[in-house]
Amino acid sequence: MAEPIYTNNKSLQGVLHEIKDELRDFISTRVELLRAELVDKWSAIKAAVPILAAGIALLAAALFAFTFGLVALFAVLVGGEYRWAIGAGIVFGIYAVIGAALAWMGSKQLSAEGVVPDRTLRVLKQDQQWIQTEAKAS
Repeated sequence: MAEPIYTNNKSLQGVLHEIKDELRDFISTRVELLRAELVDKWSAIKAAVPILAAGIALLAAALFAFTFGLVALFAVLVGGEYRWAIGAGIVFGIYAVIGAALAWMGSKQLSAEGVVPDRTLRVLKQDQQWIQTEAKAS
């Protein structure tokens, strides 16, 4: 028994095979796009994380120094000289400025690059619009 012939001379099995191949290529392309974009984003994140960690560590040190300064100030108020409070205040100021600068630099680096896979989402949105257009046309 002969296979039914359609106007484009392709059997149903041939058409289904083509659809399967096109779908596989479509998904493979999208996965590769996502993978490439995530690799790009990861390098930016990897560069910013140590700077953010250093900023957080120095801000924590500033908090400890401030706490020590308060303790020293209270000790001085009870009796003694102000030299401990002044020293702790200077250390607090230095750590706070350095920590804030590092945290700011790290956050700027992250916000400039972003972590959302924008290209992949844009291509998928275009694919969605194309599919909707094709569905309306048929």
